[in-house]
Amino acid sequence: MAAKTASELVTGVLQVLLVTAIAFALGVSPRGRPVALLLLLVLGQGALSGVRSVVVGALNAGVPRAG
Repeated sequence: MAAKTASELVTGVLQVLLVTAIAFALGVSPRGRPVALLLLLVLGQGALSGVRSVVVGALNAGVPRAG
């Protein structure tokens, strides 16, 4: 479980870096509060991690077990 969470966090960071690099390359001038952005990113990552856990749990419940 910890490895999946770590890989999700690394993927999220890479996505933010890629989108930021593309935005600056296109000349976007950012406005707003960096703390609010960070808070929203963390909350979104947590929500998606929770949804993933629910979906995986639901899928595993429907799989018949041998033995």
